Amino acid sequence: MAARDPAKLRGVLRFLLDPFGVARDALHALKEFALDRVAWIALGLAIGIVLMVTWRLLVGWRSRRLREGARRVRVLPPPEVDPQQARLLWMSLHALLRPWWKRFVFGQPHVGFEIVGRPEEIDVALWVPEGVPSGLVERAVEVAFPGARTQKADTDPLRDLPARNESHLEACEFGFAEPEWFPIGGEAGDESLSLALAALTGLGENESAFVQLLARPVTSRARYGLVRAARVLRAGGRPGRISWRVGRGGAGHRPAPDPTVEGDVRAILSKAASPLWACTLRVAVLSDDAEQARGRIHGLAGAFAVFEGRNGFRRRRCHGPHRAIAGRLTGRRVLLSVPELAQIATVPAAGAVAGLDRAGAKTSAPSRLLVSTGKVLGRADHSGVSRPVAI
Repeated sequence: MAARDPAKLRGVLRFLLDPFGVARDALHALKEFALDRVAWIALGLAIGIVLMVTWRLLVGWRSRRLREGARRVRVLPPPEVDPQQARLLWMSLHALLRPWWKRFVFGQPHVGFEIVGRPEEIDVALWVPEGVPSGLVERAVEVAFPGARTQKADTDPLRDLPARNESHLEACEFGFAEPEWFPIGGEAGDESLSLALAALTGLGENESAFVQLLARPVTSRARYGLVRAARVLRAGGRPGRISWRVGRGGAGHRPAPDPTVEGDVRAILSKAASPLWACTLRVAVLSDDAEQARGRIHGLAGAFAVFEGRNGFRRRRCHGPHRAIAGRLTGRRVLLSVPELAQIATVPAAGAVAGLDRAGAKTSAPSRLLVSTGKVLGRADHSGVSRPVAI
C-alpha cells in the first residue's frame, strides 16, 4: 500500500507526529477559501435567512387562517353509547387529510376533542377549524353515535383563559413512555374515560377542568415507519434512524432470538394496520386556589393510567398553557391509531356522570304532502327546511 500511495502514508505520519500542526494548516486553508469566496458565502447566508423567515411567516399564516374561522360543535350524548362506535367517527374523519400540495400551502387542519368540567356541568364538544366543510363533522358524530345531537356552541370556555389572570392554571401534556410504535393498553369496551369524567365532577365555584385532545391525520408514511420498526425488531435490532442495515448480514451475525419480540411485532403491525393520527393530549385545572389546582391536576392526570400497557402516557410540561389551550395549538406529539384514539376521544353516555346533558328528540322535516296554504298551524323548524304547515 505504501508503494502504491506514498503521499497518503506521509500525510498519516504527519498527522500522528504533529496533529496540532495539521489542524492549523486546515484552519488556514479554510480561512483562505472563505476570504476568496466571501461574496458567495454572504449570498448563501442571505438566501438561507430569507427562506427561513418566509417559512416561519407561512407557518404562522396557515395557523391563524385555520383558527380564525373555527367553530365549536357541542355534542349531546344519547342515553346509551357503544364504545366501538367511536372507531367509526375517527375512521370517517381521517378523510380530512389533504393532498400534499394543499398541506404545504394551506396546512393540514386538526380536530379538537374537548371535555370541559364546570360546577354541576360537563360539556363535550368538538373544535372544528376553518376549511372543514360545514356539517361534515356534525353528520359524522350523529351517524357514529345513533341518538346523539350536535349544536353549534355560542360561547367558548377555553377562549376566556387568557383573560382570567387572577386564577391559577395548572396544565400538563402527555407523552409516550416507550417509542411511538408500541401501542397503549386498554380496550374500547372498558369505559376508559370513567375516571377522567369522575375527576371533572365536584368542582367548586370559579373552578373548571379540561381534557383537550388535538388530532391531525397523518399520511401512510407514518404507517410505513411502524412496519419498518417491526422488521428491525424481528431481525434482532433496535429501531431507529440508523437501523436500515439491520438484518442484512449473514445468519452468523444475527443475535439470539428474543421470546418477547414476536408479541411486540404483532402489536406494532396491528397498530400499523389502522389509519394514524398525530395527537396532542392535555389536561388542565383552573382555580383561584393554587393548592386546590395542583391537587386536582394530579387526580385528573392519574386517570389516564388506565391506558398503561406495552406503552403508556407520562406527564410532561406544557409550555405556555394559556396560549396553547385557548388557541388549540399542537404541542408534544403522540402517534395513535384509530382504535387507540377511540378509547380516549369518545362520547360518554348521558348517564355516565352527573351534569352531562342528554340529547333531545330528533326533529324531522314535514312531509311534502302537507299543504302550505289554508289555515297555517306554524312553520317547520327543521334544519334546512323553512315553510308553513297548514291544513
